[in-house]
Amino acid sequence: MPDDDVRSRLEKGSDDELAHRAVALAGDGRWDEALHLQRAFAADTDYFGWTVLLGETLLAAGHPGEALEALGPLELLPWSRVSHQPAAVYPCGLVARARALERLGRPSDAARELDRLLAVWSLADPDLPALAEATAMQARLRARR
Repeated sequence: MPDDDVRSRLEKGSDDELAHRAVALAGDGRWDEALHLQRAFAADTDYFGWTVLLGETLLAAGHPGEALEALGPLELLPWSRVSHQPAAVYPCGLVARARALERLGRPSDAARELDRLLAVWSLADPDLPALAEATAMQARLRARR
């Protein structure tokens, strides 16, 4: 597991150790174990990053329908749940939703998701990884139309 040294310094069974394990298991492609922990964290916290990570892991595990369901309609989240999140979490969630929609054969819906994101990020640094991915995906989807 990556960063075993870090993990060895965390109290076994603590939230920090379980969070580290959830991320490491996903990084190792151990989807079932990772998803078990990630679902628990996503259900038990207001930190939306766990919901996005759960969606990303479901996508990586080949479950785009479950990923889309886990990510839910992001625009319906109460502002109080989004406003205190790190700035990249919400956009990364929208990109993950777009990837799930594309994999489900819904390219028009994916393009709309990206349009919404790119409108909000119109003045953002173009080197941001999520913005670069969204821009490339939008170009690919437009080329398919």
